Amino acid sequence: NDRSPLENMHCARLFEITSKPGALLFTKMEPAKYRVLREVVIDAILGTDSQRAPMMVKELEMAFEMKQDLFDSFLDQLEHPERLPPVEAVEFFCAKENSKMLRRFFVHFCDQSNSFKDWKLCQFWGNALLEECMLQGEQEAELGLPVNMLFDRSKLCRPKAMLGIMEFCIAPLCIAARNIFPTLNLCEDHLLDNLAKWAREWESEAKPTDAEFRAVQDRIDDKKRLQKERVDKMRRWAEKFRPKEAWASER
Repeated sequence: NDRSPLENMHCARLFEITSKPGALLFTKMEPAKYRVLREVVIDAILGTDSQRAPMMVKELEMAFEMKQDLFDSFLDQLEHPERLPPVEAVEFFCAKENSKMLRRFFVHFCDQSNSFKDWKLCQFWGNALLEECMLQGEQEAELGLPVNMLFDRSKLCRPKAMLGIMEFCIAPLCIAARNIFPTLNLCEDHLLDNLAKWAREWESEAKPTDAEFRAVQDRIDDKKRLQKERVDKMRRWAEKFRPKEAWASER
């Protein structure tokens, strides 16, 4: 099985550790419940494979397109995050396939969370990630295996690599998710700020041409513009009156 080898290892190690004395978390569970738990845990961990992210984005986008009126009905969470979603949204989230989709999403989202933190933490963990990649590349070279450019210390430009990872892998996931969960807008704020800072780091280190840098900056500016449009829509919605019975908390 060469699909998601790292994530499969994580699953194996988890259940290996929890089978040892002092870490027997699941021994008192009924066999039927343990099978369900094992299935849930494995499914969530395998969902952290970055190669599965594009499908995850498509699932979130499709959910939003199919139920846009529903999700738009609680856009005012941006202004009132203490409020619960309407009953219809809770029912949507609790449906079996939707809850499975959200479980995969949130575990993967947290796995990528360094991009959504302030710049100091984002930069620290971004560099740590790339250092791990390069150490792996050195071991692959020693074994005579082909080395991916992202893992090649002699060729890698760290700021450009982080720009690529965040812009093309992480940003689409964040944007698709905040359409459904308005309060994730805060994560997108940090993401866009960090993208701009990595771009400046790239400009300083790699000395791209004006046209190359402008192209990257334009893409970041486009994302900021789309975010502002969405936030403005949220705030316009928050100004509207909503009857109390629309809230799940009033059910």
